[in-house]
Amino acid sequence: MIYKGYGSEADDWTFYGLAKSDDGINWTKKGKVISPQPAIGETTTFRNMSLLKIGDTYYLFHTMVNYLNLFLLTSYDGITWSKKGVVFTKGLTPGDWDIKWTTSPWFVVEGNKVRMWYEGGDSNGRVRTLYAEILVSDLANRSRILILPVSAQ
Repeated sequence: MIYKGYGSEADDWTFYGLAKSDDGINWTKKGKVISPQPAIGETTTFRNMSLLKIGDTYYLFHTMVNYLNLFLLTSYDGITWSKKGVVFTKGLTPGDWDIKWTTSPWFVVEGNKVRMWYEGGDSNGRVRTLYAEILVSDLANRSRILILPVSAQ
């Protein structure tokens, strides 16, 4: 399990930790596996994590306070993570249903597609559930991906 943890008010104010269990009831914390790196533009507060596993790869999507786009990290073991940066941005055109933020992703893998539903906020403060998708092969084979919205339903 990857979980969100809180530390001191320093560069590691929030972090993601790893815990393991043989039975799903009793858990042992293994410590921090991901901390923000302000030197590369990450804020010190992670938000809205969603973890997905396809084949032998873990995909961890999250947002950060004051930078509400989706970031991606990948791992083969859940311990060592590679940061891929922003992979899905909020809208750029006035009137877009996600012009203010893109957050809270949820995923379903169906056949060769990864389907994503996410929360988008518009300039009037309205919140909608929006949809985007990417091919599994595109998600797995790029060092940095960009998921494109399909529709605003």
